[in-house]
Amino acid sequence: MFDLKFNRASFSAITQLSLPIALSMASSVLIALVDTAMIAPLGELELAAAGLTATVVMLFYSTLYGFISIANVRMASAQGAGDDPALNRALNIGCLMGLWVGTAGALIMGIGFLALPWLGQPAEVVGISLPYYLGIALSLIPFMIFYTAKGFFDAIDQAWLGLGIGVITLLSNIPLNYLFIHGIGRFEGMGLVGAAIATHLSYYIGIAVTLYLLRRRLAYPGGTTGADILAMIKESIPVSVGFAGEALAFVAVGLMVGLFGAAAIAANQIANAIGTVMYMVPLGVSIAISILAGQAMGRGDPDQARSLTLHAVVLSAGWMCVCAVLLSLSASTLAHLFGPSDSVIALATGLLIAFAAMQIGDGIQSAALGGLRGMGDTRYPVLVTLLCYGFIGVPAAWILGFYTTLGVIGLWIGYGIGLFLVGAILCRRVLKTPSSSPAASFDS
Repeated sequence: MFDLKFNRASFSAITQLSLPIALSMASSVLIALVDTAMIAPLGELELAAAGLTATVVMLFYSTLYGFISIANVRMASAQGAGDDPALNRALNIGCLMGLWVGTAGALIMGIGFLALPWLGQPAEVVGISLPYYLGIALSLIPFMIFYTAKGFFDAIDQAWLGLGIGVITLLSNIPLNYLFIHGIGRFEGMGLVGAAIATHLSYYIGIAVTLYLLRRRLAYPGGTTGADILAMIKESIPVSVGFAGEALAFVAVGLMVGLFGAAAIAANQIANAIGTVMYMVPLGVSIAISILAGQAMGRGDPDQARSLTLHAVVLSAGWMCVCAVLLSLSASTLAHLFGPSDSVIALATGLLIAFAAMQIGDGIQSAALGGLRGMGDTRYPVLVTLLCYGFIGVPAAWILGFYTTLGVIGLWIGYGIGLFLVGAILCRRVLKTPSSSPAASFDS
């Protein structure tokens, strides 16, 4: 085991990079929170439809983000090595990969709608979800292109510029949401469908700004072949499977919530939308540490990559502990702010408290996973993720949800058990791996 000494410089480096990334990511999930706030007045069923769609799309966001993260790591490694042509090449390949993979994700999610009735989801919710669901599925294409291209700024230590682009995207979404959901003047609005249209338009505005700033980088000599794109896809698959493993467990629990009825889905949407905003700091730390670890590996310094990873775990867990206290104290107020009915408010209050505790484990595992990803250690975390969620987290959720008096809250407590276990195992991985071994060989 290498000799770890915590220091302010490492915490500062992680904070300086993760803060703008976290704020940028928060701008994206605030779009979902804005959707929740503006859809809630339409009624309990409409909010439940948005919640059901959000549960399913989370699987695709997470899985597809595995591809984005590898593009970011490639760019970060090229930046660390001072190889500008390789940096431009990684950007171009990543953007085209995003188009390919985003299109495939949109098709798969669209077809997946047919399975919702067979998964026990309330018929009245499924019945009004289709147009919104398909609109959100199609938004996976601009989602992939936007976040792959925007990740370039994070990789070259210009994350504040990426934040600015994210803020532009968010600010454009707010008036677009209001216009297309509720209407202005003679334009009556389109309800749920309008929310999906607003999401699309805001992503395209963000893409236009990003591609304009990167126009010279995207015109590098040499071109990009299909083989280049397929090679990056192949490299991304293990990471994406790991993301998918966690997301699949999350979606499984979300679909279990649907078995408790429309009010439960609506309450879950409120808790999920608010909890996700708070999770953006650990996600920002995870992205930042994958970049910093990738840069350290590009310099040939695996010990620094591992030290930074452990600093990131402490930083991420500390943030989520603070959030857990704040969210627990404000749960009732937040539930009343978003809840369209008394039954939804009561359920949302309990779910927000459960989310508060659960996300401490999420903060630990996401930081450890980000560091290992930046060091090239991808297969082992995937195995841990699949086993812990598949054989512990989801079964625990089922037992606590349906065989105790905890009900919907028990579902998320069980899922949280899986999160803490994954975090503990991945932290041990970071601590126990021989420091003399190159990170890329960890997979063996």
